[in-house]
Amino acid sequence: MTSRARRTRPSSVLLAVACTAVLAACHKGAPVAPLVPASMSPTQGSDAQSGTVGQRLPASVVVRVYDQNGSPMGNVVVVWTIVAGGGSLDTGLSTTDAQGDALVNWTLGTVAGVDSLEAYAGGAVSYIVVAKGQPGPVTTLSKVAGDQQAVAKGTTSAPLIVQARDQYGNLVPGSAITWVDQNGGALSAAQTTTDASGDASVTLTTDPSAETYTIVAQDGAARVTFVVTSS
Repeated sequence: MTSRARRTRPSSVLLAVACTAVLAACHKGAPVAPLVPASMSPTQGSDAQSGTVGQRLPASVVVRVYDQNGSPMGNVVVVWTIVAGGGSLDTGLSTTDAQGDALVNWTLGTVAGVDSLEAYAGGAVSYIVVAKGQPGPVTTLSKVAGDQQAVAKGTTSAPLIVQARDQYGNLVPGSAITWVDQNGGALSAAQTTTDASGDASVTLTTDPSAETYTIVAQDGAARVTFVVTSS
């Protein structure tokens, strides 16, 4: 029994070697699937940027394209399309580099809010990049309420309210408004900040004697004048 087992071992080894060779040959001849774009994602700092309306974003938008094996893929054409918010791009097409990156420079639209941009690399491979357009500096102040009031002397007026907008008409929150009373009386504040609606306000406490007051609201070169009369 022992000698018979020893005689069969060489045959088993030869059979295993032959099978291995056949499998290797079959594997060597198998077709290799071509690499294709399978996914993409924005690089750090590209998505969810904030910028001023009508201006180019601080950083270029960059997406990285990956093949079906999860490796960065170069020489892929990426198509860029603005989805919402308007604005403009410095190119509609760009090609990925050796690291799989394609970039575009994006100038936001003129309406404050969320803008969006699609990067598309064929098939179902795409990504929507978003950016927030912030209002620009105040260029216009308008009177909302409180002008041409007539109040009793020694009393407090109703609020004098201004509204701040940028050059494109967007409401500007968080802007400092300076108030100056040119004819006595006492303002509730020398400076106030616009709220989410772009509004800022003060009240005027008049002197004990009858008077006509001129109050100026100003932000940079933008200014408006209120008149309050006491009697």
